[in-house]
Amino acid sequence: MTDYLGAHMSIAGGLHKAIERAVAASCGTLQIFTRSSNQWKGKSISDADAELFRSTFAASGLHEVISHDIYLINLAAPPGETRDKSLAAFADEMATCARLGIHKIVMHPGSHTSDPPEVGLQRVIEGFDQLFNEVPQYQGLVLLETTAGQGSNLGRHFEELRTIIDGSRYPERFAIC
Repeated sequence: MTDYLGAHMSIAGGLHKAIERAVAASCGTLQIFTRSSNQWKGKSISDADAELFRSTFAASGLHEVISHDIYLINLAAPPGETRDKSLAAFADEMATCARLGIHKIVMHPGSHTSDPPEVGLQRVIEGFDQLFNEVPQYQGLVLLETTAGQGSNLGRHFEELRTIIDGSRYPERFAIC
């Protein structure tokens, strides 16, 4: 049943190349990073490249393309540089996905650092409520991904993900990955 086979493919050579690679591998779905996963700022995507991606996807026969946000994002971070960069980077990812026609973004909620988990969870909720207001062109879902729970990472329990979803003014904008 290759219709449900999915893969994470490289975007080397252009975002549209990942679609071509997924089709060649008989995938039905594709997950990509829209930029380098370990840099705050990604290369901007031209209108021509966005159109090429959308048209390649439309002609591909793939069921869906899903994005994964960069690994540096920490919406649970306390106020300061990391939180500011995280909010800006996720807003950029949302806007990029809206331009590309990607309707799902996988993300890790972040780390509550030295604060209690409840404080970190509240920051994540507030961050998403802010982001959904700031980037209205992104109408897709955010897929909260579970974590192994190392250190102070949030998402080790489904209850933490449920807290984020239930606490948001936009619970319909979430799903779990």
